[in-house]
Amino acid sequence: EADGVILSPRERLASVAYALVTGGGAGGSAWSLTGNAGTTPGTHFLGTTDNQPLELRINSRLALRLDPHLFSAKYNLAAILEKQGRSREADDLLLSALRDGLDPELVQEIAVAARSQGDVPRALRLMDGAVAQHPGAAQLRMTRGRIRIQRRECGKAYEDFDAARRAAPRLAVAHG
Repeated sequence: EADGVILSPRERLASVAYALVTGGGAGGSAWSLTGNAGTTPGTHFLGTTDNQPLELRINSRLALRLDPHLFSAKYNLAAILEKQGRSREADDLLLSALRDGLDPELVQEIAVAARSQGDVPRALRLMDGAVAQHPGAAQLRMTRGRIRIQRRECGKAYEDFDAARRAAPRLAVAHG
């Protein structure tokens, strides 16, 4: 929207001095400028329960919109899930975000990081999903080929390297 700002996946939200408190107000919740007490993480929250965007307004003008349908929201939620050790769910969200317009290089970076941390199955899972959505992307094919070499899947790695060479004949890395 004209008044709002869409954050990219690499931007971080800063904390603000407002908090949600239980007790008081309609429905048992009210805002407090001085903090909150008696809340339970995972039980008490600020947000929606119907998978719809949440808007914060200042002087009736949109100041912040949290939209679960944007690829940036999916990317950020995937990062939270990953920190919780829920990498399969995170990967599903990342690949969904990729379908919605997330830059494939971001998924590739996460796959390379997973590979370097020893989680080769996760790296391959992410790259399989990325290549399925962008089969002509030479860099994605090269990365998946390297992961397949590490798994000793040489025939499949060759297929990726060959596809990368055909997709980007001028890409030097695809030739050796």
